[in-house]
Amino acid sequence: MNSSTVAVHTQVNVNDIQFENSRTVDFRNEFAFHLFYHIQLCKIPVILLTAFNAFLWLMVLVLWAFNGDVTPALSPLIQNTVITLLFIPAAALLSTSIAMLKTRGTEDSYRFISDRIINTDSRGTKEFHYSDIIKVYETPKAFYIKTGRNSFCLIIKENFTKGDSTGFEIFLKNICGSKFRK
Repeated sequence: MNSSTVAVHTQVNVNDIQFENSRTVDFRNEFAFHLFYHIQLCKIPVILLTAFNAFLWLMVLVLWAFNGDVTPALSPLIQNTVITLLFIPAAALLSTSIAMLKTRGTEDSYRFISDRIINTDSRGTKEFHYSDIIKVYETPKAFYIKTGRNSFCLIIKENFTKGDSTGFEIFLKNICGSKFRK
């Protein structure tokens, strides 16, 4: 639990719930979530590695133009490129597999009320205040709400049990303002 997360001790009136979203944890959604998470977590290192690889490929082209024989340089360069391209998907697959050992088939639900988010999952119930939101990302299929350095809420657009994704997008934009990214 991060420092802004508190255990839930209060009852919530059903009429106070503005949006509600729940899902059964499955591999497809978890992999998409972990892939997104690792892209956000590793964005700068991957950009630097990609730029470095582009530079190396440029150097190989220059060598080829002047020397003609780039065979010794190609094998390590191809290996480096493959490792760079597979790093994030491999990390996401590994973390998804580990997470699925603990949570496959469990329910994960979010209730959005006027001043906070209530998350109930297999580990218990937590609350996040809207002021805890660091950033919100929207993709065609989901909203990712970052509430801590390593903490995201996954809200799948088609899984609203109260409200809908269009209304929820407007709701988040009003609450988060410039923290909202589409």
